[in-house]
Amino acid sequence: MISSETRAGIADLILRNAHFIDAGSLDDWAGCFAEGGCYLVTTRENVDLGLDGVLMSCEGMPMLRDRVQYIRKAAVFNIHRDRHIVGQPLISEGDDGAYEAVTSFALYQSEPDRDSRLFCLGCYEDSIVLVGGEFRFKARRVILDNDTVTPLLSSPV
Repeated sequence: MISSETRAGIADLILRNAHFIDAGSLDDWAGCFAEGGCYLVTTRENVDLGLDGVLMSCEGMPMLRDRVQYIRKAAVFNIHRDRHIVGQPLISEGDDGAYEAVTSFALYQSEPDRDSRLFCLGCYEDSIVLVGGEFRFKARRVILDNDTVTPLLSSPV
C-alpha cells in the first residue's frame, strides 16, 4: 500500500517538473532527476511496434545539463512559451524500492506572433526514487501520441 504522503510527493514532483519547463527554469528541471537519471522521448508507434528509436535521449546528469546549455545557447530560433496540462498520476510500487507512475499530459506552445497551439499529447512513464528525502526521476519516458513533432523538439516535454 502506498501512503498518501508518498502519493502526494510523487504528484508534486511531476507537477514541479512541468512547472519548471513552463517557467523556463531548466536547471530546476534537470534537478528533478536522480544523478544517473534517464530522460527519453519516443512515439506511441515505436512503443506499440517494440522499436527502440527515440526522438531525444539524455542519460545521466551530464547529458541533462548539456541539453539545458544547448537550449540556452543554440536553440534561439524557436522562441516560444510552453504550458503543460498534466493529469493525475497512476502510481504503483516498482522494483528495487522505486515507484512507477503513468501520467497523461497535453503540451501547448505560444509564440509571440502566433496563436497558441497544441504541440503534443501523450503520457509520462516514470520510475521515481527517494533521494535524500526527496523524490527524483530515475527514468522518465515521454511517449508522444503523435508520430511527428513540429516545428522542432529542442525543449524538454
